[in-house]
Amino acid sequence: MNRTAMLGLRAAVATLLLAAPLLIVERLPAREMGAAEAATAIEVAAADPAPNDLPSLDSVLDRYVEAVGGRDALGALDTRVIHARMVTDLPTREPPVYEVDTLVICSEATGEYFIEQRTPRGVRLEGFDGEHAWLQDADGISVVDWRADRRAVWLRDPQNALHFRRHFEKLEFVGRETREWRPVYVVRIDDQPSHDLTFDVETGLLNGMGYHHLIEDYREVDGVLIPFRIVYGRKGGSSTLYVDCLEHNVPIDGSLFTLPGPPN
Repeated sequence: MNRTAMLGLRAAVATLLLAAPLLIVERLPAREMGAAEAATAIEVAAADPAPNDLPSLDSVLDRYVEAVGGRDALGALDTRVIHARMVTDLPTREPPVYEVDTLVICSEATGEYFIEQRTPRGVRLEGFDGEHAWLQDADGISVVDWRADRRAVWLRDPQNALHFRRHFEKLEFVGRETREWRPVYVVRIDDQPSHDLTFDVETGLLNGMGYHHLIEDYREVDGVLIPFRIVYGRKGGSSTLYVDCLEHNVPIDGSLFTLPGPPN
C-alpha cells in the first residue's frame, strides 16, 4: 500500500472512532473482567438511558409494580405459602460452616405471617398477628419488634410491590449508581445506606435490598414475578434462601399467627 493510501486509511479509522459512542467499562475491584462479562457490560451500557434522565420515586416504584405483573395481578394475591431452604456456606470460618435449614413461610396480604424453620439445633418458630410479633425456640417464647427488619417483613407480603409505603416509613430516591455491574436506581428506606433498595435500570426489577443482599431468579407464579433466590452476604461466605415451592391463595389457619403462650 502506498503512503497516500495508508494516510487515507488512518484518517478514515480516526473518523469512525470519533463518531462512535463512548462506552466505559469499569474494572472489577477483585478480578479482571472476562470476555463474556465485558460483552454484557457493553450491551447494557449501549441500551441504558442517559444518566441525567432520572425518574421520580413514584416512577421507580410504579415501574416495579408493572415489571412484576401489574396492580390487578398483585391485588388478587391474598395469601402465600412458601417451602424453602436456607443454605449457609461459610468456608473460611474455623471450623468451616455448612448448614441447610428448611422453612415454611405462611403470610397474608394484611400483614400477618408465620415461619417454621428447622435447623440442626432444633425448630424455630416466628409469628406476627398484626399487632404482636413473637419468637419461639429452645429458650422459650419471647415478644420481638417486627420493625427490626422491615425488609424481611416486606418480602413476606404477597402484595409487597403495592405496599412499599406501608412497610417503610422513609422512602427517598437517592439517584443512580452501578452495583454488581448493573446500573440501578437507589431508594433509601431508613438512615442506613447499607439497607438501600436497588432497582435495575433496564428491567425495573428490584435486585438488591442492601449491601450484599441480592434478589435474584425471578419466576412467574399466578401472573406475578417472584424472586426464587435471595442471597445474604456474610463475613466468610453467604446464606442463600432457595424457594422450592410457592402457592398463592391457600387457606391459612389464623391461629398460626397468634402468640402460642405467655412469653418468658
